[in-house]
Amino acid sequence: MVLTSERVSAPFGNCCDFYESRNGAPLSEYKAHSISNYVRTLNTITLTTTRGGALELADGTRIETEEGRLALMEGIKRSVTEGGFMIVSDWVAVRPLESWDAACSLGVQKPTGHAG
Repeated sequence: MVLTSERVSAPFGNCCDFYESRNGAPLSEYKAHSISNYVRTLNTITLTTTRGGALELADGTRIETEEGRLALMEGIKRSVTEGGFMIVSDWVAVRPLESWDAACSLGVQKPTGHAG
């Protein structure tokens, strides 16, 4: 059972320098981590796809060599470092319970109109 869910726009890269968390802490301390996560993931994806044949970009450009892949990764690193925003989802859920009495004992409010 989903209790709450929320989607928010979160900065990454250099954009972290200009924002604070909800509790007022600067996000700049997460800048390096946000950059390395993106670069590491995209490096793995591009490495795997070029080893398996050719990486084809959305505009139809085919990257078939390691030199081409490394040039693409330099552009990716530059773009990720400049920063931007990503959508982050936060979900709070609990396992379905046998009865509403058990749920209420955990603080879950019974929906109005629920019989049982």
